[in-house]
Amino acid sequence: MDTVQKVLVVDDSGFFRRRIIDIIEKDSRFTVVGFAANGLEAIAKTKLLNPDIITMDQEMPGMDGIAATKAILAIRSIPILMLSSLTFQGARTTLDALEAGVVDFLPKNSEHSPSSTTLDFALIQKLEQLIHSRPKLNFTNYASMANQRISSFTATNSAYKDSEKIQPSISSRKIQKTTNNFHPQIIVIGASTGGPIAVQRIAESLSKPCNVPILIVQHMPALFTGPYALRLGSRCELPVQEAKDGEFLQAGHVYVAPGGKQLKLNTHGKKISIEEDESQLYRPSVDETLLSANDHYAGAVLAIILTGMGSDGRVGAQKLREKGSKILIQDEASCVVFGMPQAVMKVGAYDEILSLEDIGERICAFYKN
Repeated sequence: MDTVQKVLVVDDSGFFRRRIIDIIEKDSRFTVVGFAANGLEAIAKTKLLNPDIITMDQEMPGMDGIAATKAILAIRSIPILMLSSLTFQGARTTLDALEAGVVDFLPKNSEHSPSSTTLDFALIQKLEQLIHSRPKLNFTNYASMANQRISSFTATNSAYKDSEKIQPSISSRKIQKTTNNFHPQIIVIGASTGGPIAVQRIAESLSKPCNVPILIVQHMPALFTGPYALRLGSRCELPVQEAKDGEFLQAGHVYVAPGGKQLKLNTHGKKISIEEDESQLYRPSVDETLLSANDHYAGAVLAIILTGMGSDGRVGAQKLREKGSKILIQDEASCVVFGMPQAVMKVGAYDEILSLEDIGERICAFYKN
């Protein structure tokens, strides 16, 4: 970063707010230009201070973080990091926030408590990622979605309603459904930052012609993947569940890798194996699942690498392609962060680059020939 990035800190807890400010101010690349104790103050401070990034508390009096996010994104395009509670309800609310336009989130769990030094690294890492990826973010889409949904705020109508579906305004080309001889026996979808909503868009377009098991590997904390699977299940025609150790794969079912562990396959690729693996940076890891799928379905895996920071999925994609499997990657224009698809693209381990809008249709096309 060549210039100091301005951060607005929003949190109703004075103690936690002070802790967040202290962490940020220790890094010379960032400066805190102001703080707010609730959503209404956050909106006013955004207009006044013009920050480059916002850290947003989830639960606040008066106006909560989701309502504030929608209102801010209707005013201007800005990356927002949600600080969320690591509970079942907290996970559901965080998913609502991601759909409202929050770019990423950081759990407020015991490990990331105000007194924990772990929070220092985690927070700065998140800020680095968001600022670094800022030119790639679909801010126009977020602002457009917010404008469609913002109405006058009331305490009883501030939260996002699960029945609503916000459709992305991503420009897309029409897929040419070419016939081919490739019929995948298993599908693996990998994603990180920006992935929860990207995967959801794909899930909404999947239908019963996709009659093979589908594995989803999304970088996400342990207590978040269960609620995430439930949400996907409410949006997808196919059955969706969090993957369980020892469970046999079923055709036409979608399995979400549990957070904090690795999803692999055994018994000739017919059974799920959920493993502890402290040696890996990402848990779950896209690479680990792809490599395991390659062991059992060499030449018959369809891998989709979506938006995300880093290069997880690159090694697995290379190994898959060596055996004749197919790899689709999300294009830069529709990514929140182009890192993971770009890593695969740079080593040439892909077959097609598609917009998010096109990927679901392309998956189903493999089973219509």
